[in-house]
Amino acid sequence: MSYAAQQIKYINLHDMKKICQDLLAEYEELAAVLSTLTEQQWQQKSPFKNWSIYDHVEHLHFFDLQGLSALQQPQAFEQYVEQFKQKAKTQSFVEIAREHIGLQPPLQLLTKWSTTYLELIQCLQDDSAEQKLPWFGPPMSTLSFIAARLMETWAHGQSILDTLKITRTSTQRLYYIAELGIKTFRWSFQGKNIPVPEVKPFVELTSPSGEIWQWNDPQSANKINGSALGFCQVVTQTRNAADTDLIIQGSCAQQWLDIAQCFAGKPSNPPAAGVR
Repeated sequence: MSYAAQQIKYINLHDMKKICQDLLAEYEELAAVLSTLTEQQWQQKSPFKNWSIYDHVEHLHFFDLQGLSALQQPQAFEQYVEQFKQKAKTQSFVEIAREHIGLQPPLQLLTKWSTTYLELIQCLQDDSAEQKLPWFGPPMSTLSFIAARLMETWAHGQSILDTLKITRTSTQRLYYIAELGIKTFRWSFQGKNIPVPEVKPFVELTSPSGEIWQWNDPQSANKINGSALGFCQVVTQTRNAADTDLIIQGSCAQQWLDIAQCFAGKPSNPPAAGVR
């Protein structure tokens, strides 16, 4: 089955209620884990840039606040983007978020984040999937924005759960992240000033429900097979490809998964094999 057919099968691009429900489910799954933590656990350092669990949640809250601003006050948001870019030259994301939000007790942060993402989802439901909204890079469609927020919540959630040594149950929501991984094929190379291969690898993934998701033209020379979970872990750089169940055939496919990055920002590298 073609990629287009799979996309239509899983995501009705006009069913914003369903898409927003998926995003809400991703938020609430992580929030449920966070609500059980002690203050000491909130300060545990994760394998992602040595961020604490608190830092991860503060980061998610900060960008959800920016999403609300982009939807409700686009002109003011665009002005802030210029300020943010200047700050980012000398400050880390953690420092920028802390300056904007202020240090507070963990459960208070969790409550504020939950309130913010609920308001964000309510606003998103009123948009069409194709409507553009400003962001820190090029303007994004509402659908792309939702997929990006779901991806970031899932990826930071992965780091939090790794810190807590919790294994979560995968869901069909991985589709959004896998699709982002496919869409950012060119960016993964361009961001590192590496020539973009002319032919994209064929990607065939098994979803958590057992469905087969496919992207790009079938070929045997460059091909990636395995679980949707493994692929999503690689493109979000929460795992090295060598530490997943992915079967990689061909030099182009291997080169891609060595540098794959589905998120915006400065080019970065995945963890070394065996680290996570």
